[in-house]
Amino acid sequence: MHNKITNYSPENNTIIVTNLSDWREIDILWHASDRIEIGNICTLDMYNISSLNPQAIVMLFMLCKKIKMQSGSEVFLDNLTPQIDGYLRRVNFFDYEVATSKGESIEFSKNPLSKNLLELTKVDSLMQINKLGDWFYDNFEHWFPDKSQSMYRQLSFEAINELCSNSVEHSAFENNGEGYFILQKYFDFAGKTNVIMSVGDCGIGVRNHLIRKYPELSSSDEAHVLFEALSGKSGRLRTGGGRGLKSICNLTRDYGGYFVIRSGYGLVLIQNGTVFSEIYSYPLPGTQCAFCLRINNPMP
Repeated sequence: MHNKITNYSPENNTIIVTNLSDWREIDILWHASDRIEIGNICTLDMYNISSLNPQAIVMLFMLCKKIKMQSGSEVFLDNLTPQIDGYLRRVNFFDYEVATSKGESIEFSKNPLSKNLLELTKVDSLMQINKLGDWFYDNFEHWFPDKSQSMYRQLSFEAINELCSNSVEHSAFENNGEGYFILQKYFDFAGKTNVIMSVGDCGIGVRNHLIRKYPELSSSDEAHVLFEALSGKSGRLRTGGGRGLKSICNLTRDYGGYFVIRSGYGLVLIQNGTVFSEIYSYPLPGTQCAFCLRINNPMP
């Protein structure tokens, strides 16, 4: 017999979404979504959501994708504000047919040449990663044009490409899945450029990927396994790779920003060189990452 979940109404298959940026709340959402059965249409009540960042968008997308796989039906997003509805349409959230919305919407202008936003993009092949790489390279030169920023630009480019490669290798080649990526540029009050990106997949996860090559890690908790991956251990059976996560750690240490990775029960957050870890009560499938590049704008 299922225990009662306070944010889930079985009478109408409605889950109340309270926070898409808090990992404990995300645990509760994923746990509640297990109650949705085949043939039922699930409603996510978004009344409490007033803003979305790239990490929240990927988490919402992966949740809707999970529910659709269970139920066979698209998820209905209810009580979206016109701004949130419009933003989800702007980033092509509804194009993947995992969710629908019938509320009012504010239409955001859409410039295909925009250098401030990369819409939600499916990453399912090395060819797609190469296309993303071209976009990254062109835009990084635009965002960080000063010669003093060239090393940071190159290291960031390599790290993000490795992050997307991990998503493909953990999913498309091994679990018949794919990853989803989104990126947006912001300016903060300190005059810094923040480039925030998130990628998520429903693949085999970091733990399962590493223990194929390092079976001794099978007895370790998932936060420890994530630490091993961040220190440079690679589960790839071929040579090469495995440097992306460690290079991101070095970037946040040397230049600021943050990196958070969640896989299974484990989470590791690295912010300005400081490392935090946590073990949660519900295992998330695959791997979810958020990465913030932060750099001072050059003085004129």
